[in-house]
Amino acid sequence: MVPAIFLAIIGILALSHVAPFPFLFDAAAGKLCVWRASVPAKGQVLYLTFDDGPNLSATPQLLDLLKEKEVCATFFLIDTYVDERSAPIVRRMFEEGHTVGLH
Repeated sequence: MVPAIFLAIIGILALSHVAPFPFLFDAAAGKLCVWRASVPAKGQVLYLTFDDGPNLSATPQLLDLLKEKEVCATFFLIDTYVDERSAPIVRRMFEEGHTVGLH
């Protein structure tokens, strides 16, 4: 019994260093929530992310589809892939309201 309690305390201490502290309160209250974001009043939200781009052939097709469906996404780019050929694609991401991040 003592080893189990000791392991539980160690686990909680370790978790408090790698997760936000409110996580522990949520877990104790039975409402396990690791991440929160505000949701617009007018509809639902779906978070899409696309990594390791831009890809010269696939990313424009993806942007076309997202525009057609009126959906925004987050693109995480690799800096060495951003050059004079891919710059128009990246510019289009911003112009169409997508979020862009760098790996």
